[in-house]
Parts: sequence; C-alpha cells; structure tokens
Amino acid sequence: MNLVEQGLNVPLAYLGLHASDAIAIEYDEFADERLASSIATAENNVDRLVEKLLAGCRQESVFASA
Repeated sequence: MNLVEQGLNVPLAYLGLHASDAIAIEYDEFADERLASSIATAENNVDRLVEKLLAGCRQESVFASA
C-alpha cells in the first residue's frame, strides 16, 4: 500500500484535481536485479504515460480549433 499517493490525492481533490496517474519504483531497499527491473519498468511506464497525455492534448487542441 502506497500511502504517499493517498496523502497527495486527498488535498489535491480539494483543489479540484481528481485525476492522477502514479508510477512507482519498487524494491528500492534492495540493490539487486529487482530494483533494476523496477526502474526499467517505471521508465517504460513514464514513456507510455507521456504519449497518452500528449495524445489527449492533441485531441483537445483539435477540438478547440474546430
């Protein structure tokens, strides 16, 4: 359970921010292949999230210019 995400989402909701994405690096307490694999997975997930967000921005800009 990641309490940091919940600790951020609750006050952000008061500011009107209800949607969020989270990408985690796990196994940071170990300096072995599990950590390296988790970092690689997180980096790939960041790349996919950026593409998803950019695609959403592109769609919104198309609708805004119409």
